[in-house]
Amino acid sequence: KEFIQNEHTTNSNNKQQINQDKYLKYEDFNFPDSFYKDLIDEINKCYGIGTYSAVRILTRKLLENLLIDILRTAKVEEKKYYNSKRKEFKAFSKLIKLLEIELSQNSKKLHGYLFNNEITDLIEYLENFRIKGNDNAHSIIVKTRKEDIEEEKEDLIHVIRILTEKIFK
Repeated sequence: KEFIQNEHTTNSNNKQQINQDKYLKYEDFNFPDSFYKDLIDEINKCYGIGTYSAVRILTRKLLENLLIDILRTAKVEEKKYYNSKRKEFKAFSKLIKLLEIELSQNSKKLHGYLFNNEITDLIEYLENFRIKGNDNAHSIIVKTRKEDIEEEKEDLIHVIRILTEKIFK
């Protein structure tokens, strides 16, 4: 945390500046609460210092939390997405499947106006981000490059907009 918050050095004489480019802009989305502002800031800091695996893992966290908020807002039965005995949310893969079911069966409940092909595309994108985030979190071999992150940025923005604009109306 200190490393990200403070300027870091490559050696005692040569200070390296954190890149101020933003990967995502909080203002571009209609997030349900300020938790997401802090998360976007953290994603952007990781992007700025070149820790692209961290960007991918935190992006996964962002999407997972959005799904949880959507399911809560839609008043989906809590036991479907939260394990009260273990005091933890269900796996991201189960949250994605639950969202797919709820969107297909209860689109009005989710305030969504998504067509079947949009639901299919959204689920496919979410699953793709889940897999990539898992690969980065659970592998010592996977190394994410800036090009990888940039390649998926447009899809990520599209997914976040669908989740925050079409579902969180």
